[in-house]
Amino acid sequence: FVGQSKRQGDPGMKQEEQNTILEKFREGEFNVLVATSIAEEGLDIPEVDLVVFYEPIPSEIRHIQRRGRTGRKNLGSVLILATKDTIDQRYLDVSRKKIQKMKSILSSIDTQLKFISIHRISAQKDPMTKKEIEFLDSCLDKYGERIKQGLAKTGIAKFSLPKSSYSTNDSGIKGIRNSVESTARKIYSIVSMHGNSGLDIQLLHKSLRQDDVLVKAALNMLEKLERIKITGGKVIASDNLVKIPGQIFNIEIEKVVMGKAMVLVNSKWRAILNHYDYRGPRELIKKGREFKASGELYRDNSSLNIRVEQIL
Repeated sequence: FVGQSKRQGDPGMKQEEQNTILEKFREGEFNVLVATSIAEEGLDIPEVDLVVFYEPIPSEIRHIQRRGRTGRKNLGSVLILATKDTIDQRYLDVSRKKIQKMKSILSSIDTQLKFISIHRISAQKDPMTKKEIEFLDSCLDKYGERIKQGLAKTGIAKFSLPKSSYSTNDSGIKGIRNSVESTARKIYSIVSMHGNSGLDIQLLHKSLRQDDVLVKAALNMLEKLERIKITGGKVIASDNLVKIPGQIFNIEIEKVVMGKAMVLVNSKWRAILNHYDYRGPRELIKKGREFKASGELYRDNSSLNIRVEQIL
C-alpha cells in the first residue's frame, strides 16, 4: 500500500486502487497490510490489533500517530524493529524520551476547567419542499419493490410491504430514505473530485458496490436538486459544468495543517493553499493527493500562494 505520488520510477497507486485494497483489508480478504509511511495517518480500521514498525523514528508526534493505527476498537499491540547498537536504537531512545517529556509537561498543566456561558444561535430550518418529498417517495417506491422481488426469489414466505402509501413517519421508509441520501452524498463527493471531466456512470456503479436501484434513486435525487448533470454516459458536478478561465496547474498535496496546505505546483514550485483560496471538494486536501486545477499563483509578502478556482 503506497501513496499516489510518482517518485524514483515508482508510478504510485491510484485512488481507486487504494480504496479497493483498503476495502478488501476491512472485509478480511487478507489479514496483513504492508504499507509505506502513507499509512501513518488517515487510516481508520478499528479491527486492526497489531502494528509492526520496520524501523523507529525520532519524532514523538509521528511515533504517536503510528501507534494510533491500532487499539481503536479493542486492545492493540505495537512492535518496533530496532537493531542493537545502531542508529535505530538511538532513534527509539530519543522518541521514548520525547514522549516521556511530553507526558510530564501535560501532567504539570493546570487542567481545571472554567465554565464560560456561550450564547448559541440556532440554525434556521430548511425543510424539504412538497415537490422534493414526492420525488423522493417515488424513488422509495421503486427501491421497496426491488427489495420485495429479491426476497420473493429467496423463498422467504409471508413477506409483504405495507399496501398503504409510504409515510414519512414509517421507520422502515426512513431507513431507506437515509440510505438514498447517504448514497447521494457519496456520489457527489466522488464526482466532485473528477472535476469537469466527470466520472463514467458505469465506473461509479462499480466503485460504490451498492444496489443499482439505490444508486439510480440517489442519482435522480441529485439531478432533481441540480447538483449533478448526466451527459454522454458521465456524471459531472453542476459546479464544474462551466469551465472557469485561468492557468492550469498540476498540484500535489505535501502537507496539511490548520487552515491551509503546503503544495507542490507543476513539480517545480512550493506554494501555500489557504482554505479561502480553494474551490473544490475537501476530500482532495489530503497528504499525497494529486490533481489538476485551474487558478492562479500570487505573492503574499514573501510567500508564494495558489488560488484554486476549479478542479479539472
